[in-house]
Amino acid sequence: MQDARVSVGPLDFDALGEIRRIFEEDGLVTETEWDDPLNPRKLQIHFEDGFDEQTSGRIDAKWTTNGYYSFHYSQSELDFRFDCHPKTGVPDAHFHPPPDATTAVASCIDVDSAPLVARAVHKCWRDAYEADDPAEANTLSDPP
Repeated sequence: MQDARVSVGPLDFDALGEIRRIFEEDGLVTETEWDDPLNPRKLQIHFEDGFDEQTSGRIDAKWTTNGYYSFHYSQSELDFRFDCHPKTGVPDAHFHPPPDATTAVASCIDVDSAPLVARAVHKCWRDAYEADDPAEANTLSDPP
């Protein structure tokens, strides 16, 4: 999640708690949990459904004390990610589009506090989900 030039900092567990509460408001969230209870590296947000009828999806969320973040949506053969960290060639706030999140473009998310970014990512994901088109995830204008 970082360019070698800059330390993104340790996880911010207070911010991740706020992010957890925001996503738990969505009726499609079935569970939120740490990837490793003893040495957590990310908050996993599980959904009961995804962009196809056979697979549920998950967002892996990271937020650091320096304000950098990653919200990585994945399900079988589909990945996209909203990130904010230094990366050569793109703005700090950038988006890795579906289907495989291998490229990066500017993000539609302009806010920078954990609750607002969480609401923006949630709105982007929810709008794409309701359109049944993951390519819609980065098309909103200044969410949330």
